[in-house]
Amino acid sequence: MTFPNAHNGLKKVLTAEILSVVSGFLLLLTGTFTAVAAALAEKSAVTDDTEAVLALISLGLLIAFSAVGILSIILKIVGLKKAGNDEAVFRNALIAALVSLALSVFEMTLNALSRQPVSLRQRSASVTFSSSSLSSRASRICPRNWTMKRWSRPDRS
Repeated sequence: MTFPNAHNGLKKVLTAEILSVVSGFLLLLTGTFTAVAAALAEKSAVTDDTEAVLALISLGLLIAFSAVGILSIILKIVGLKKAGNDEAVFRNALIAALVSLALSVFEMTLNALSRQPVSLRQRSASVTFSSSSLSSRASRICPRNWTMKRWSRPDRS
């Protein structure tokens, strides 16, 4: 039994994943290049013409990142659609990919409408807990007669 559509579709999905990695590399390169250009501009180590060229290169890298990312998404959806012609599991994956894409667009829209950017420091502070809050949560979950050293109940003899 052969699955020619699934084979070709999964090749496209693999290509999309590789493009996704390339897109991440381009984003890293863009951020690094922009930070270096901003540091040079702050120190007045470059002329205005050089600063304009650095800004254009940074913009070009950002456009390349966006284009490769969009191409990756399109290839993934096309590949899952083609693979779904042979196997129903790929249709479910296609639905999950489309829902994920729609939720990402919705999240970006809400973030843009809120106009209050959330820094990484604020996000990490909302996720991490202090040790006192963790110990208070543990004391509510575990009874007082449990020993935390061995994660076992003491003998009741």
